[in-house]
Amino acid sequence: YHAHLGMLYMSMGKDDQMVQEFRTEKALFPESASYMDFLLKNAKTGVAAK
Repeated sequence: YHAHLGMLYMSMGKDDQMVQEFRTEKALFPESASYMDFLLKNAKTGVAAK
């Protein structure tokens, strides 16, 4: 849920909320950590926003 919400925030340009949702997903579901880190890294470089 949090990962999807983060993706929605990313598409809307709400970066602060996106980061918060990805971090929440990562905390609640440790198995998603590598994917959340990937999304966060790409969002900061602008790759995921395209």
